[in-house]
Amino acid sequence: MVTIEPDGAIVSDILIKKPPKTQEEADRIRDVVRQNPPYIYGRLVSRDEKGAFIMANFNADRLTSREIYQAVFQHVQRIKAVEEDERHAIHISGMPIHTGWIIKHAFEIGLFVLLTVLATFGLLFAYFRRLHGVVIPFTAGMVTAIWGLGFTGWTGITFESAGAW
Repeated sequence: MVTIEPDGAIVSDILIKKPPKTQEEADRIRDVVRQNPPYIYGRLVSRDEKGAFIMANFNADRLTSREIYQAVFQHVQRIKAVEEDERHAIHISGMPIHTGWIIKHAFEIGLFVLLTVLATFGLLFAYFRRLHGVVIPFTAGMVTAIWGLGFTGWTGITFESAGAW
C-alpha cells in the first residue's frame, strides 16, 4: 500500500500480508488498490483487474551452486505447473529463474557458440582462401576475448548485474 505522509514522503508497505479468507477482506484489498491509481492500480494490478504483479524474494546468499539453482528452478516450475490453468497465465522472472533457464539450456548454448565459431571459420576461409587469413583474425579475436574477460574479472566487473560498477 502506498501512502503519502504530511511532509510529502511516499511510504510503501506490503499490500497483502496474508491471503484474504473472506469476501469482505478481498473487497477491502480491491478498494485500496483502486484508491492508488498511479502506484498500484494500472501498474501492479491491471486496469481490467485480470492481472497482477506478485513479487517474492529469494535469499540469494544460499544460491551458491549449480545444484541449488536447479533445485530452486525446478521447484518454482512445479508450482507454476500446479497453479497455472487455461484461465490463469503465470510468468516468472528473476535471477534464480534466469540462471535456471541458462543451466537447463547450457548444452544448446554451447552448441550454438561452437556452430558460430565454425561458421565464422568457414566464412573467413571462403573469403581469404588461405589458412593464415583465418588463423590471424581468430588468434586476434581469442586474445582480445581472453584479455577482456581477464580484465573484467581482475577489476571485479560482473556481467550479471549492471549495478556492480
